[in-house]
Amino acid sequence: MAWAVLKGMGASASVSRAEIDGSAKKAGASEGCQINNLKFANATVSFDRLDKALPMPIDERAEAALKLAPILEDLDRYELKVTGLASGNYQVEIDGELAGKVTAEELGSGWNLANAAGPITKQSREVLKLVFEKNNVFFHRWREVQLYSLPAWANSTELETKRTAELARIDKQVAELEDQIQKARKPKSHHFEVKPATP
Repeated sequence: MAWAVLKGMGASASVSRAEIDGSAKKAGASEGCQINNLKFANATVSFDRLDKALPMPIDERAEAALKLAPILEDLDRYELKVTGLASGNYQVEIDGELAGKVTAEELGSGWNLANAAGPITKQSREVLKLVFEKNNVFFHRWREVQLYSLPAWANSTELETKRTAELARIDKQVAELEDQIQKARKPKSHHFEVKPATP
């Protein structure tokens, strides 16, 4: 449902795109990211990539929805495009972790790794986990403390003082979680390697 609403509102699909021209051995027209330390050696392309934003995290429980609607294609394009590679299969590693195995043709047309394995998806999901945690704390504050209503015979200044203190304690917890989210959502530089796939 959210996919249809966001698509209807014209939400951009592009998170970032890194382009490498393997024939000219240089970075291409990238968008939303910086490419540094680009190297070509022994059929391997390596570089460091720093993005302006993280891809949209997909909760593991919602991955089945990716089969029902083109969510990644329409709303979450975190792309790697490497042209000029010899035909065959390649593996993409991020910080030494295998993100996936793709063909030279897939890389040449732009491979969307928004939900691929590796540290970028892990970071996105960590941000999502913190957002869920903060939302649960805030829901508890609103539903069980703020809205809680004592019967008239039980109302007292002491109870209201305790409720005010509990609201302040939870507000502090929410603020701490928001600080954690702000720190966790900052993209980090990652080392990419594109090399012929091992059997």
